Amino acid sequence: MTNQGSEVANLQAAVMGAEKDTAFSGDQYDESYPEGYQDHFWHVARIRVVLNALRRHVPKSSVVLEIGCARGLYVAKAREAGFAAFGCDLGKPKVHDVVSDYVRTGTDFRDLDPAVLAKVSAVLLFDVLEHLDEPKDVLAQLSVAMPSLRTVIATVPARRELWSNYDDHFGHFRRYTRLDLENLFNSAGFKSVESRYFFRFLYPPMWILSNINRSRAVAIQRPGNRWLHKVIGVVGILDAWLLPKNVWGTSVIGVAKKG
Repeated sequence: MTNQGSEVANLQAAVMGAEKDTAFSGDQYDESYPEGYQDHFWHVARIRVVLNALRRHVPKSSVVLEIGCARGLYVAKAREAGFAAFGCDLGKPKVHDVVSDYVRTGTDFRDLDPAVLAKVSAVLLFDVLEHLDEPKDVLAQLSVAMPSLRTVIATVPARRELWSNYDDHFGHFRRYTRLDLENLFNSAGFKSVESRYFFRFLYPPMWILSNINRSRAVAIQRPGNRWLHKVIGVVGILDAWLLPKNVWGTSVIGVAKKG
């Protein structure tokens, strides 16, 4: 077997292993992405955080692939921002109509058109890595399938001390510190160029719940008051942009470069 063939075989093995760990059930999609979930403050804030990173690190009109894109909300937002974004998900969630032509469900990225994969210059992994037992192996092989890949942007749940029933319910293997995510990128052949905590304002209540062994709700509720969620979302955005990057939060965003 050639070196290239060996690398592809390793990629297939890594992703097949990841598939067992990451594919959500129908109930889990319903819990995480109910109708109206995009108006929840958590998404209101996270959309702005990840788009800010995307705009600063990836040229406009770049081909961007979101792996584990669920219903395609972030694919839609990236396309609105001018990126040639598309996505895939191992599960079979109900995809938003506006991106139905750009999202493949029941599909891992190996099964996408190789000609399209060859053009991908940025990969988005939003709350995906925590579902992988060996995330280094998957990250290390991404550039094999995508030779033009230059940037990876990832978000992960943060801080081991915040572990709760929520992590158990959704099959997480770990929660990350900033250093954990940076080391993961670097060990996989990328260079970590940016990382920061966000959702700092959620850290105290989550710490209290985790340390008094109180269960967290595992399902997102459809926002009853959209304006209130918009206001809280703005707090989350300011939290991410104004506070120092190493002040602990409940999530981490990291950016890594290749080559």
